[in-house]
Amino acid sequence: MRVNSQLFAHLLPAMDLYVLAVIALQIFISPSEAQFNPIPLDCQDAGDFLNYNASGNYAIPALRIQGSRSDDEYKIVEDTDSTWSLMPRLRDEGSDRVMTGYFLDTANSSLEDIGLCLTALETVAVNSELLFSRTVLERSVNDNGDCRTMLGEQCVEALRQHHAREAVSYMASRSCTDITLNQTLPFECRYLVNEDDHWNGNKYRIGTNLATSEPLTSMYQENDCSDSLPGPYSDEELDLLNTTRYITGIGNPSYNLSTTFPEPMILTFFPNRTLRTTGGIALDPNWAEDVHVEIMCLRPSEIQEGSEEPPNVQEQLDAEGVKYHVNATDPNDEGEGEGNESGEGGGGDASPTEQSTNAENGL
Repeated sequence: MRVNSQLFAHLLPAMDLYVLAVIALQIFISPSEAQFNPIPLDCQDAGDFLNYNASGNYAIPALRIQGSRSDDEYKIVEDTDSTWSLMPRLRDEGSDRVMTGYFLDTANSSLEDIGLCLTALETVAVNSELLFSRTVLERSVNDNGDCRTMLGEQCVEALRQHHAREAVSYMASRSCTDITLNQTLPFECRYLVNEDDHWNGNKYRIGTNLATSEPLTSMYQENDCSDSLPGPYSDEELDLLNTTRYITGIGNPSYNLSTTFPEPMILTFFPNRTLRTTGGIALDPNWAEDVHVEIMCLRPSEIQEGSEEPPNVQEQLDAEGVKYHVNATDPNDEGEGEGNESGEGGGGDASPTEQSTNAENGL
């Protein structure tokens, strides 16, 4: 489902964003299906899930709510009886345009009172400019999805703390899109952007109430998508649509770059603390301990049979006309701080800017 551009006016229109929720699973696409026909809008989400050129599959902990809203132990905790998956699926739409849908398989977990805020960072700009240095991009292809190789250990932990603190404001409103987007970059990550205080590219934030989101199967059945998406798909494959939700879709001009280099994403799961009756609610800085934050670097690197294999990393980075952002400097030129390249070290305190902002908000 396409997002109303006015709803996300703080997002730059250069990239297309889709918002809703879907479930994911590896589904084989035959060579004859590698080139796709147009899909009716009502079946767009299901089509992006079932028909794709490249995919990825990243396991994350299953989550659940512990306690009730009136309980001091009310928080997001891991559910050790299950596992969730986040899957990027890329669809080549031609004319220098690809769309990557991000699908969350929540298995059979209860999603009651769980909110999700996804913050997406660009690796490649809309003009194909590279937003990280060559050194970072070369090592990013070895990242297992936790961003510790691409961004560095200290940066990842600092981002986790940063977004956990931000989530305190989300809980009372059950939404993150109503809160001003904080562009400040933690100190531990600034070596990636020539010591600037914000990311080189755009930063996007999408909010989803998982409790009210519909699985993909509802849209598939209600809109009779079997006519426009004939498959064949096995009963098992279609059954898996019952647990998958479509979180967002992001457009990009380059098939090769999108299937090669990961995009950093921060997923913040938080408990809904809105009152069931009218009235205000006081924010508690300790709520930052009640959320679950996943820092992930995702790429749809598994190319489907019949789809084009991208050139290798060196060929792409050595290609004529490759452009880098002015702040995408090589960290090795100026030094990058302890632990950032080696993966050693841990998180850090908020930057002075964040500390000042937190103090003003009583956090």
